[in-house]
Amino acid sequence: MKLIFLLNLLWVLCSTARALQCVTCTDKTCASTVPLTCGSETMCITARILGTQSGATATQIYKACASSSLCPATGSSSFSVNMGLQSAVADAVCCNTDNCNSQTLSIPPTRTPNSLQCIVCDPTTFQCNTPITCKGEENNCFTAFVTDGTKRFPAMGCVSPNACAAASNLGGLPFMHNFRIVRGPECCTTSLCNVPTTAPQTTPTAQSTTTAEIAGGLQCLTCTDEACLSTVSVTCCSEIMCITAVMLATSSGATNQQIYKGCASSSLCPRTGSHTYSINLGFQSAIASAECCNTDNCNSQTLSCGSNHRIF
Repeated sequence: MKLIFLLNLLWVLCSTARALQCVTCTDKTCASTVPLTCGSETMCITARILGTQSGATATQIYKACASSSLCPATGSSSFSVNMGLQSAVADAVCCNTDNCNSQTLSIPPTRTPNSLQCIVCDPTTFQCNTPITCKGEENNCFTAFVTDGTKRFPAMGCVSPNACAAASNLGGLPFMHNFRIVRGPECCTTSLCNVPTTAPQTTPTAQSTTTAEIAGGLQCLTCTDEACLSTVSVTCCSEIMCITAVMLATSSGATNQQIYKGCASSSLCPRTGSHTYSINLGFQSAIASAECCNTDNCNSQTLSCGSNHRIF
């Protein structure tokens, strides 16, 4: 994943004029939007998310640049995760032209039950022995271990196949921000195929996420122009890290610098702190110095090419 990111980064930095622009929300209700210059992403996404927690529901509009994990192709798609008392379903449209994600989708319709049953965990005791009936496109059962801050606990339930595939690459369940996957997900296709063979090891102080956390997410600053002269705060999707980076690309002796701020997946930010990414193809090279953090709008600083973040 990091190599793919760096190859895409190299292409973006050496072809800045061709970088995709997508509309992004500046608040959780998406009452206002701004154009955003994408980094390595080659897709825009607009999505409407419906999150449920113990019978209470919340919705969110999400517009942003999208990785290939969320948007492997243009067109419509639906992501769904159901852990019993907690669930999230998102209808999304992916596109690949400038600001093509300006439309706002309607609230996802109610999904009808299908024939698949999966095991879920009790959010209080974390005993994983309760079967539920899946809905809509949830054609897989899943098992994973996740973290919520410093707490680690099991997560099981129903999932759509595309959400399972995306979770493996994103390091988190799509549109369920607070859960970072530390193992899994393991997905299977037959009823009750995720019955645990041994009792999961859990942390007694672990707490379940809330509806607001399902429908909301981490807030990170992102640049609204290529020079990053202005920034806005955006709501992340499944990412639980913010990143600020300064990147240099060299092609045939010419050097191009770009500042990048945004939400980051676990493949880019496996932990908080400083990271360096580098690739050299001989006639072209790129190197990026980055800082990762996990609190709202923590990526406000702009790194330089000197001091502790020296690149060349």
